[in-house]
Amino acid sequence: ISACLVGSEMCKETDLVDSEGLPIDQASIVPHASMPAMPMQPQHVGVRSLGQGVYLAWVDFSMAGDWKIDITARANGFAPAQQSIQLTVL
Repeated sequence: ISACLVGSEMCKETDLVDSEGLPIDQASIVPHASMPAMPMQPQHVGVRSLGQGVYLAWVDFSMAGDWKIDITARANGFAPAQQSIQLTVL
C-alpha cells in the first residue's frame, strides 16, 4: 500500500503461520498507528479474525501525512511476531 485518502480506512490482511506453514488461530493481534513526524492521539484501529490464521486489521486515518503501523501478534507456544508498514495518506 503506497497511499490512502484522509478519512478512509486502510485494511491489511495478514496470514499468521508457524514454521511449518500451518495457520495459527486464536492469536492476539495488536496494531498501533502513529505519525513519526508528530505526536497524535490514538487512531481507531481494529482487528478481526477471518479464520485459518488470517487476520484483518484496519485503521481510520484522520490526517494526511506519513504513517507507521506496527502490528504485533502473540499466540500461546510461539514467540511474538511483529510487522511494520509505512505509508503516506493523501
